Amino acid sequence: AATSRFWASCPMTQALTGPILSKKGNIKGIYGREMYETWYKMVMMIQSGLPVERIITHRLHFTEFQEGFDIMRSGQSGKIILDWKD
Repeated sequence: AATSRFWASCPMTQALTGPILSKKGNIKGIYGREMYETWYKMVMMIQSGLPVERIITHRLHFTEFQEGFDIMRSGQSGKIILDWKD
């Protein structure tokens, strides 16, 4: 009962009550454990010979982040690396 009172009082729950909860929708996100699982999978793919350099299409200085977002939105990129080196 305490748990249901907590969720009922959460602003996010209140915002989703109509559109999602009443239609029995499911919300899935990545949090902690699953995020690490995808890192481990990627490490295994790289160790197995995945040609990472072919996936990286742009390397920009971190101060050029807006250009990186613009390129990404245009659909003309793979992975964009932001570099913090001077």
